[in-house]
Amino acid sequence: MKKERTKVTVMAVLMLVCGTAYSKVYYDGGLQMKETLHTIPQNEQAIEQTTNVININEAPKEELMLLDGVGEAIAERIIAYRQEKGMFQNILEIQNVKGIGEKTYAEIAPYITVN
Repeated sequence: MKKERTKVTVMAVLMLVCGTAYSKVYYDGGLQMKETLHTIPQNEQAIEQTTNVININEAPKEELMLLDGVGEAIAERIIAYRQEKGMFQNILEIQNVKGIGEKTYAEIAPYITVN
């Protein structure tokens, strides 16, 4: 009977120790991560880049490729379109470029201009 009681006591102590260690690692660590997220300063340059729009009448290939859904091939087609047809009169006209349909246009429209 005494051995059983000792085993139960040891198991209870181990469970408490493991539970405490678990909560320290996962619970406290999680809270610490949340606090860190709130204190991370925002990168002003990154914010500035996302608020700037790209002029599709003047942008080089590398800049056009920053737009979601616009890779090297489509960027080259945009430049070729400009050279063949002249400047874009409005941003809707970019849909005349092969590879830019309604879906891609909807994604990039807030980030492009012709001015």
